[in-house]
Amino acid sequence: MNMMRRSHSMGISPLIYLCLCFWFASIAPVAGGAGIPLAINELMAANSSTKTDPQGHYDDWVEIHNYSDTPIDLARMYLTDDPADPTKWQIPGGASQLTSVGPGGYLLIWLDGHTSDAGLHASFALDSDGEAIALFAPDGATPIDSVAFGPQRVDVSYGRSPDGMGPVGYLLAPTPGASNSGLYEGVVADTQFSHPRGFYDVPFQVTLGCETPDATIYYTLDGSEPYSRSRQAPAGSVYSGPILISRTTCLRAQAIKPGWLPGNSMTHTYLFPDEVATRSQSEVLVRGYPSTWYGSYPADYEMDPDVTGSPAYAAVMDDALLAIPTLSIATNKDHLFDKTRDAETGGIYIYTGHGSTGGQDWERPVSAELFSFDGIEGFQIDCGLRIQGGESRNPQKCPKHSFSLRFRGMYGVSKLRMSLFDGCPVEAFDSLQLRGFFNNSWTHWDAGQRQRAQFVRDQWMRDSLLEMGQADAGRGFYVHLYLNGIYWGLYLIQERPVASHYAAYNGGEPDRIDAINGGRATDGTAQAWQQARSLAAGKDWGRICEVIDIDNFIDFTLLNLFAGNHDLKTDGNWRAAGGGPDGKPWRFYSWDAEQILVNRNQTGTGPSSDPTGMYRSLSEIEEFRIRFGDRVHKHLFNDGALTAERNIERWTKRADEIDVAVVAESARWGSYRRDMHSWSSGPYHLYTRNDFWITERQRLLEDYFPRRNSVALSQFKSLGLYPSVEAPVFHVNGLYQHGGHVAAAAWLTMSSTAPTVWYTLDGSDPRTPGSTGSTGRELVLAPEAAPKQVFVPIADIGSAWRTDVNYDDSDWLAGTGGVGYERSTGYESFIGIDVGDAMDGRNSSCYIRVPFEITPEGLQYAGGLALKVRYDDGFIAYLNGVEVQRVMFEGTPAWNSEATANHSDLDAVEFETFDISSHISRLALGRNILAIHGLNAGATSSDFLISVELVSSEGGGNVPSGISPTAVQYSGPVRLDASARVRARARSGAAWSALNEAVYAVGPVAESLRISEIMYHPPNTGHPDDPNAEYIELVNVGSQAINLHLVRFTNGIDLTFGDVTLAPWEYAVLVKDIPVFETTYGDDVRILGQYEGRLDNAGERIELQDAAGQTILRFRYKDGWYDQTDGGGYSLTVIDPATADSATLDKKSAWRASGEVGGSPGYDDGDAPVPTPAPEPEPAPGPVTVVINELLAHSPAGTPDWIELHNTTEQAIDIGGWFLSDDAADPTKYEIPAGTRLAAGGYVVFYEYLHFGNANAPGCRTPFQLSQDGGTLHLRSVSPDTPTDYRHEVTFGPSDLGVTLGRYLSTTGRYEFGALRTATPGKANATP
Repeated sequence: MNMMRRSHSMGISPLIYLCLCFWFASIAPVAGGAGIPLAINELMAANSSTKTDPQGHYDDWVEIHNYSDTPIDLARMYLTDDPADPTKWQIPGGASQLTSVGPGGYLLIWLDGHTSDAGLHASFALDSDGEAIALFAPDGATPIDSVAFGPQRVDVSYGRSPDGMGPVGYLLAPTPGASNSGLYEGVVADTQFSHPRGFYDVPFQVTLGCETPDATIYYTLDGSEPYSRSRQAPAGSVYSGPILISRTTCLRAQAIKPGWLPGNSMTHTYLFPDEVATRSQSEVLVRGYPSTWYGSYPADYEMDPDVTGSPAYAAVMDDALLAIPTLSIATNKDHLFDKTRDAETGGIYIYTGHGSTGGQDWERPVSAELFSFDGIEGFQIDCGLRIQGGESRNPQKCPKHSFSLRFRGMYGVSKLRMSLFDGCPVEAFDSLQLRGFFNNSWTHWDAGQRQRAQFVRDQWMRDSLLEMGQADAGRGFYVHLYLNGIYWGLYLIQERPVASHYAAYNGGEPDRIDAINGGRATDGTAQAWQQARSLAAGKDWGRICEVIDIDNFIDFTLLNLFAGNHDLKTDGNWRAAGGGPDGKPWRFYSWDAEQILVNRNQTGTGPSSDPTGMYRSLSEIEEFRIRFGDRVHKHLFNDGALTAERNIERWTKRADEIDVAVVAESARWGSYRRDMHSWSSGPYHLYTRNDFWITERQRLLEDYFPRRNSVALSQFKSLGLYPSVEAPVFHVNGLYQHGGHVAAAAWLTMSSTAPTVWYTLDGSDPRTPGSTGSTGRELVLAPEAAPKQVFVPIADIGSAWRTDVNYDDSDWLAGTGGVGYERSTGYESFIGIDVGDAMDGRNSSCYIRVPFEITPEGLQYAGGLALKVRYDDGFIAYLNGVEVQRVMFEGTPAWNSEATANHSDLDAVEFETFDISSHISRLALGRNILAIHGLNAGATSSDFLISVELVSSEGGGNVPSGISPTAVQYSGPVRLDASARVRARARSGAAWSALNEAVYAVGPVAESLRISEIMYHPPNTGHPDDPNAEYIELVNVGSQAINLHLVRFTNGIDLTFGDVTLAPWEYAVLVKDIPVFETTYGDDVRILGQYEGRLDNAGERIELQDAAGQTILRFRYKDGWYDQTDGGGYSLTVIDPATADSATLDKKSAWRASGEVGGSPGYDDGDAPVPTPAPEPEPAPGPVTVVINELLAHSPAGTPDWIELHNTTEQAIDIGGWFLSDDAADPTKYEIPAGTRLAAGGYVVFYEYLHFGNANAPGCRTPFQLSQDGGTLHLRSVSPDTPTDYRHEVTFGPSDLGVTLGRYLSTTGRYEFGALRTATPGKANATP
């Protein structure tokens, strides 16, 4: 039951590193360039404890050495780590006391980006994964010295020895500001393990090996590090022979050799699911784990036998543990559970960072491994671990804490580099969140929340924002987490919305971007954030749209209102990023949204209705309300992201992911409140999948989602965020169709109940926005302290009280100020008329009449009308008998109606302003009446408040919205001859509907448009414009002309087509630079456009979509397919464009080198004599295809021979029990371990010392080694004696020392086996 996996490199790409080396070597082969005797002498890119800067920080640094006998001032010279930017940072002038270095002296420069700090601080930091640094003369062009370096180690410096002119390497000891120590003799190779990490069900023996001769391997079995970083001394046992693994084990190993830099610490976790499920509490305690965590709160380590042994779950427990990927954290147990209250040694699971415990921001070193039973690519990386969360850190409230992984140079590599999330363009991460779930989970202290556990809510919010078009909303996937082999439960790995996250998706430098958590800066400062809030309050719409990503803010607000988020706070549970020195637009992120989707009738959010401090001000701007209504229509109608069907689909997809895995979570934590810590509120159940999780899932899918949309839409209408004018509806050829594919010459019709409909086909809005200028002074028509009459009804008294200005209310309660009552504290200062005796415990409704007078002058100059209200919990307002505003109520009001939801006490005491200018015509000369139907959330509520003020504004500079000059009034069916973005609004008087928008893709574009040629790496002729001669050729392989309007490239390059047409089998090109292309190829080639971006010389993914967003082609080309196309002057050409789909173009066999130098832009060179690669011949028919791909038979002294196998298919293959041998007469010399799985397209390497040449290795029946003189190598399947077994063999000749032999595609189109240019164990072969 073992899963075979490939390792994933966490370091700098070897290709990038080599490019840096070549680039810097070309500009400065030795120190002392330009005749200036200066050398980059020493650097440190992972400074953890070596030396602090003047500010006390352990930052990167570089040392410049003057190896002459005269002083040198470095003023106005340049330092850079970017080949494209040699003047990245200039050493300041006029400060010779800082910049001068004496004869034979050393100058230390801090590399941290803090240029304003005292001392010399460059504007950049080094990448500990490897890059380069260069020193340039004051002209910014003449190189003086440079050093390229690979991955760096913590507190190990890199530099020259001897000083100045010596070779570079890792130094034995860092010596900033002094003469360098000697160099390490070399770097010890990483430890190799005979068995891959994964799942096992029978004991086995692990063999460890190291390719470095005479290295000693140290190992541990308890998760602790085998080599102490701080003491630079071994901490584990010396490896002397195979290690028996018979239970779940975190095996960590590291190879050491005197005078050499130690190898990396490597970790392999071996999990035995049966043992994981049945391990008892006492078995863990006997290993030294504490019986209590913080204080006296009981520790819990076991999976409950009531679940693991239950007839309902026992048979699926293994499946539950294998259903989702596994994340294994290995570390010294004291890093988690030491009760010493010390910032350096205390356990972070004891001192969780809550105010009651201490430990905020403590971080501990760990190994993290991600792997899966189904063979998905994962990782193993050393990193930092922190506890995360707010109230979930409180030990009595939550025993299962959230974590974050922090990737820093002090642990190894500074970023996790891999494609981790499906569909995510980001492949490098500074940190990841491990959400353990708190609210609405089985460990929560509140019984009601425990019953609603789903573990989906928080990620469902981000999934929703992704579907709403917010690409950086945050992706995530579920894992089972293990701490030192102890199953810790169901977790969610997710992106963290910090500065680096914003930059990865939206551009910019992370150190120039601010990130906000509940108003507090987590990256950068809060200065730009406060400026954005002030700008929102000032209501300057034009500036607001520059500083805030309005559509993002609206979607964030809309979704929280839709989902009824009642855990939104002014100081937390949301995130934002942007601002900074470059003024990036602020974007908003859902975070900790676990208290959503509870009451389908809820309106508003809580405890704050305006957590960001922006919404209330923005909602008073007409253009914001219009834009909000447009987003509501986009998402709640026409199969939008928040329609019931899409909501259910998203929820179901996530719930299905954990449908089985949640059984394991139930066994781990479902009984905690019942058996371990029955705190706060009962009842305390055993929470299980069948009894609780399924029930809540069905409530959401069958009741909440189907009925929520109507409630939410009414809410948006009542808030003035969705207009009352009905938006147009689109039909094609008489049938409803909102966008999508249509035939040419289809007829589009638009229906609406409004008098007119205006539309455009060019993507513009048919409505021109109005502008809100400065208004005149505010006139208070009915002040908050105005006299009023109040009545708490005990039966229905009709409606005259709100419609009749002269209604007799003389027997009502009279007074001034606010109306309400308070049984605790909070509202006393706002209440002038106390209705507690009449309402408390009796009725939730209260009637209020506020009379006021309007003079002729007041009526003449009234330009706007606003109602300001402090309210707890809801109200309906009437002006002279006409309803003008309602909040927290739906339907027809009755004398005893209740508010539909609570309004936070914190928000209730603040005036909320409602624009009711559309009702200004209801004002009359003389006596007017403002009537309020106040609503409490229940008759037994402890408080109630209604306090109102009615104001108008004089004059004003408002410019009303109008009709765009490009808009057309709809008068009948519209013929669609080309793809179009249709935008339409209905209009009734001066009022507009929400925008209805759809894209129609006309004609067979997706079926006929193909990429036929790519010039991704033009030849280098020495001209600076050479790189801009790249192009992509397109062809129409269909039988009819196609219009490419709105077709676009979404990956690789950036271009959206205008109104252009391709005839059948017409070729045309897209180019990087039109003048350069025409200079190179002439002007007789049809050019369809000039794209942004650049084709990657190293290969990349290309994606082409049609107007409706359907993918036409999505593939990845590779530069290693043909040498001729990688800068050799030839283009990469599709052999048969008519049959080339995405799956085909992902493979080398679909492509060839062009028949002519320079390619064939604009025409088919199919008649040129170009060899066409034939399909790869396989040695024998069979259900699977695994080949001997590469081998090393003439290895240097002290290093092993090795054999690499490659799976050429698109499905994982189990090769456990297969055999390798060098003798046809004895084909079973080495048996591959049972359960070994070879991933689709994957590679596995077997080493002589660890596998086929080691008599002690499992499966090694007869040890053998490969002959440097040549021979035959045999691979056979599990049944070598049957005629149908799978067989593959290669015969190879003599090989040179260190040169590998392997498969390559020859010019004849067939695979051959011979010497390769570079050894590539574990990945695609190099060229011959």
